[in-house]
Amino acid sequence: MAAKVDIQTRYLLRRANFVLNPLSDEDADFFADRTGVNVSKIIEDLQIDLATGLPPKRMLWGPYGGGKTHTLQHTMRKLSSLTPVHPVYVECPDLSKRSSFLELYREGFMRGCGQDFILSLFERTRENVGYAKREEVLRKLREALLDEELAKAVAILTDPSEQNKLLLWAWFSGVPVPRGDLSDLSQTQDLTSAEPARLANYITIIGKLVQDLEQKTLILVLDEMDRIGFVGPDNIVQFRTAFTRLMDPNQKYVSVLLGLSAKNFPDLPDIFGGGGPIVSRIGRDAIQEVPMLDDLDVEPFIKKIIGFLRVPGADVNSLITSAKEQTTEELSEAIFPFTKEAIEAIKVGVGQEMTPREITLKMTRAAGKAHNYDKPLVTSDLVD
Repeated sequence: MAAKVDIQTRYLLRRANFVLNPLSDEDADFFADRTGVNVSKIIEDLQIDLATGLPPKRMLWGPYGGGKTHTLQHTMRKLSSLTPVHPVYVECPDLSKRSSFLELYREGFMRGCGQDFILSLFERTRENVGYAKREEVLRKLREALLDEELAKAVAILTDPSEQNKLLLWAWFSGVPVPRGDLSDLSQTQDLTSAEPARLANYITIIGKLVQDLEQKTLILVLDEMDRIGFVGPDNIVQFRTAFTRLMDPNQKYVSVLLGLSAKNFPDLPDIFGGGGPIVSRIGRDAIQEVPMLDDLDVEPFIKKIIGFLRVPGADVNSLITSAKEQTTEELSEAIFPFTKEAIEAIKVGVGQEMTPREITLKMTRAAGKAHNYDKPLVTSDLVD
């Protein structure tokens, strides 16, 4: 018995599904060129802001599955090729009613930047200070780091042993540090009880070091930030305080791009809403909607993604000739393996949720079902 062909071979595709991965360079770059989002304009505006010495602050919002992450990833890659920037992608961790800003600082910012990267900035800063009396070393570190307590902690790298580096990272990343170890860092407490303004300040100091040492602008791409909406009223004030500092237009060390999911702008968490501190600081011109597709955009989007994933030089017409014997539905090269009626069924199936994610999931499931039934094409009856 002949082996069953795989779905890619059957439908002349480069892979088995139509789902776009925002963390794939190729997928994100393809997706970013879509109706309703002028990515070139976003990039140009970011370049203009960077040239003024005031790192830009922006907010992208739209429905789940609308393509915010694709847009953010593509924007950062393109911007990196045009301007000296150091982008760091941070996905907001799951937050609860009792979550504090420390959780976002530790599990989001610190994980996103990474231990090796941050420690390398501190090591280079310590090396640049040189060797002198402790008072002189601390004075120069304060000038570079803009914070006395951080200067005292980084001074431990006078002996850059692995143990000292790990101790400095533990303290700076916001995990509990035993009292005995704190004395080695010349600290009286760790950052687990630090004010959110102080944590936000430490984030901007990392941006300052990136500017000083690498002549680049640190860009924090903070995605899925609508999860802050789960934080209770007793703790949300911490996030408001920290983001007020980070998003201030006069904060000159770190650029911040926010990605948030919501069907409607009023559905965003209050601190990011129209009357919140973020909008009041960055202005409405810095807010970009990534909308759903319109009804008329769905078929062109499907055609485009089929063309994107089709095997180059594939002989589609010969398959269409064979497939016509098994259906009365309309076929064309641009939409094969789907019929015209199947595409209409996909549009009906997604209903009001006309997002790229929903559409590509519908396409994938229908193609998978057709393949399992050994069908040479995807007809309307196979669309859920």
